Amino acid sequence: MDVSQLIFDYLNGKGWVVLEDVEEEVSLLASGENNTNYLITASELYGETKYLFRINHSSRLGLTDQIEYEFAVLQAVRRSGVTPRPFYCDANPGEGLGNGVMLMEYLEGRPLNYSVDWAIAAEVLAKIHSVPVDTRLIVQKNPVWDYARECRGLGDHFDTAHGDDIKEKLCDCIDELTALAGEVERLSEKESPVIVNGIACSSDFLIDDEGENKIGKLVDWESGVIASRYVDIGQFFAQACLVGEFGYCRDEEEKSRFAEVYINATGLDISVQEVVSRATLFEKSTMLRAKIWNCVALGDVK
Repeated sequence: MDVSQLIFDYLNGKGWVVLEDVEEEVSLLASGENNTNYLITASELYGETKYLFRINHSSRLGLTDQIEYEFAVLQAVRRSGVTPRPFYCDANPGEGLGNGVMLMEYLEGRPLNYSVDWAIAAEVLAKIHSVPVDTRLIVQKNPVWDYARECRGLGDHFDTAHGDDIKEKLCDCIDELTALAGEVERLSEKESPVIVNGIACSSDFLIDDEGENKIGKLVDWESGVIASRYVDIGQFFAQACLVGEFGYCRDEEEKSRFAEVYINATGLDISVQEVVSRATLFEKSTMLRAKIWNCVALGDVK
């Protein structure tokens, strides 16, 4: 049976949403490695309402209960006001609907443009990092150690046919990543962990600028965990600086502006320099990890 028809029948059977026309009310939004998303458009008492129906296929975190976990993450960050509201989830929806499904709020907006929306992104992260942590969520005390262990395993199995010099460069990168993990460990000892998105890429930020004020949201939470706030800020630095003239956080001045907006939004008693310094450790770790993965895939270090 067609997946859209399966979804139509499933939602009506569950009573989560009442639908009347599968062709008009169920449409594919996007399909990725771990999830497939459908737009659900329902005619309800107060007019047309849009939902996002998510079908899970696998887990980036290696979980067997990924859809239930992501539902818990969305419940935890809901009070931030900048994430989708979760409505229902089902870990056993039946044949043809993957490893679990979830119905959540569909948010309108365009992808974030780093050069003009960076301050909105800083405020969004600040609001998320200000919500209380939830004991249901995975705790990652030092994600950079996880990166280092992962990459050392890749290095151990690297094909030396690519050349001893390439192997040596790869090992140097892994050693540098391990050193960064140790530095993060030292700085994180007295830090209070927060709920982080873990990816924070531009396509997951939605900007609604149809009204008088821009509104920012962060929508993809499959990798949400409890960790250092600098995971998200560092990820943002790493990705924002790679977009050329449309990027941001390309130098210390731009990073400092981002950090200042973030600090003002959170009320943290910390210097701009300290935020930039700590986030830069995670930025470097993210870039090194990507470099190592590329080396293993392409047989070269650049």
